[in-house]
Amino acid sequence: MDAFLDEMLSIYPVLDLRAFDRVETGDPSAIRLFASGPNAKAEGEATPEGFVVFSGSTARAKEVPSATSFVTGLRAQLIAEGIIAGDGPSLRFTRDYLFNSPSAAASAVLARNANGRTEWKDAQGRTLHEIETASVMGAV
Repeated sequence: MDAFLDEMLSIYPVLDLRAFDRVETGDPSAIRLFASGPNAKAEGEATPEGFVVFSGSTARAKEVPSATSFVTGLRAQLIAEGIIAGDGPSLRFTRDYLFNSPSAAASAVLARNANGRTEWKDAQGRTLHEIETASVMGAV
C-alpha cells in the first residue's frame, strides 16, 4: 500500500491535482504579500512551487460579470473542495492553498480576471513585479 501511495503522490502533480500537496510556508526570508478589493482581503507569499494564499484570508463572494470561465471554474473547484467557504459577502479560506500562479490566486480572491504580479503587494505597497525585478537586479 505504501508503494502504491508513493506512486500516486508522484503522479498527481503531473495531472495538476493539488489536493495532496504539502504547502510549505513560514520561510523567514519570504515576503508577505497582500491583495484586497471589495469584500476581499488576502495574505500570501510567492514560493518556488506557485503562490500560497493563507488560511483566514477572504475572497469576494460574487464574481464580476466579466469574469472568465477560468475564474468561475477555479472558484467553483475551491468551493467544492471546501478550500473557500461562505462567510457573508466574502468567502473565507479554510486552509493555506497553493495556486499555480500569483494571477490564479489573485483571480480567486478578487473574483475577476487579475494580474497577480500587480495585484499582490507588500506592506510598503510594492507590487510582486517590482519586488521580483528588484531581486533580479540585486536591490531587494
